[in-house]
Amino acid sequence: MGNLSLDFLEFRPAMDKDHPNGDDTKRSAMEDAGYEEIRDPMQIVRFLRKAIEEEVNVEVALNDRTRLYFTFFLDHLPEALTDAAATSPSPDAPPAPPPSPDPSAKSKGKEYGKGKEKEKSKEKGKEKGAEEEPSTPPPRYPFYETCSYLKNRDHLLIAPLNPSMGNALIRGCQNVEFRFFQGVKAIEGVTAFDQAITVRGEPVIQLKFPAMVRVFRKRRHFRAKLTPDVELKLTVVRTGQAPLRTGLIDISVGGLAFCNPLTADDFPQGQAVRILIETPDLPTMTLDGLVRNHARATLKEGCKKGEGRIGVQFDILSATVAMRIEELVSYVQRKHLQVVLDRKKESASLMNRHPEEEKDEKDEKDEKNEKNEKEEKKGGLAEELGRFLQVKKRFSFS
Repeated sequence: MGNLSLDFLEFRPAMDKDHPNGDDTKRSAMEDAGYEEIRDPMQIVRFLRKAIEEEVNVEVALNDRTRLYFTFFLDHLPEALTDAAATSPSPDAPPAPPPSPDPSAKSKGKEYGKGKEKEKSKEKGKEKGAEEEPSTPPPRYPFYETCSYLKNRDHLLIAPLNPSMGNALIRGCQNVEFRFFQGVKAIEGVTAFDQAITVRGEPVIQLKFPAMVRVFRKRRHFRAKLTPDVELKLTVVRTGQAPLRTGLIDISVGGLAFCNPLTADDFPQGQAVRILIETPDLPTMTLDGLVRNHARATLKEGCKKGEGRIGVQFDILSATVAMRIEELVSYVQRKHLQVVLDRKKESASLMNRHPEEEKDEKDEKDEKNEKNEKEEKKGGLAEELGRFLQVKKRFSFS
């Protein structure tokens, strides 16, 4: 994501109208890269509107830096009406329905006088000097359609960044890259900082509306799966909690997933965690991240029955950390492929040796049976010869 703005410049020559076959070249290049460029403002509005309604997490990178910050898109709600504006109806507001007569007004007429008398008696019973505090009416807001500010296509609101140090770095930033996910698609775009404002008393960041977004058909990071044969120890450290030693499900450059023997409430979304990964061939790696999602784990993923799946997104502080993560992912993938290859070789070896071994066993069995038959025949002949000699000896004495 750190090179997103440079990627946007990659196909500019093909976008030139005078360039021969420019559109075809650009389309072919995008298909090879596995993404689609969206320049239609209404399509961009639909992506952003859905992201606001679903409150999806948004990754933000500033000025091609490696570190990621996290936020979410916001709706630009209107401010409360003033006293003068509250008395005059809004032109966008729907017409108020006419008052309907109350059918129970007659039955309530008799009780009205009694209620007045009770109120007067309560007022008389109050002590002198005790005055009621004036009640402040609740604020009134004009009629507003959800996410309708996006139709103007002049700005985009996001919540303050996390970690908070990004809120100072984003001011004046002319290259704000963002990315969020919808299903299996990844939507990426580039915009710029506009100003810091408040909406209904809450601080928000106003960005310029993006002129283009890219829609990737699949998530960009490759996830290396862990097999039971790979020796890897994973420890999850949380503030104020005992360290949790658990199993790793998969890992990518952007994050990892691990088995959760606890409940989902023990890992709320947005919680900061520290991950310690130990392998026999690499030095121990310590990574910081944020909990992003929960899911049910399966036995095929290496988790025990009843355990959950926790997804963590790495907080990459520098290019050095990113390189170490890539090295770890490559290590896990190599070990996984080596195990798969060894299994295939073993299976192929068994399949190749099986007919020969079966033939050898059959020949050995036949030889053994033939030997036993010969021994049985010899034993039978010896027994018959012994009987014959005994009979002959008996007749010779007689």
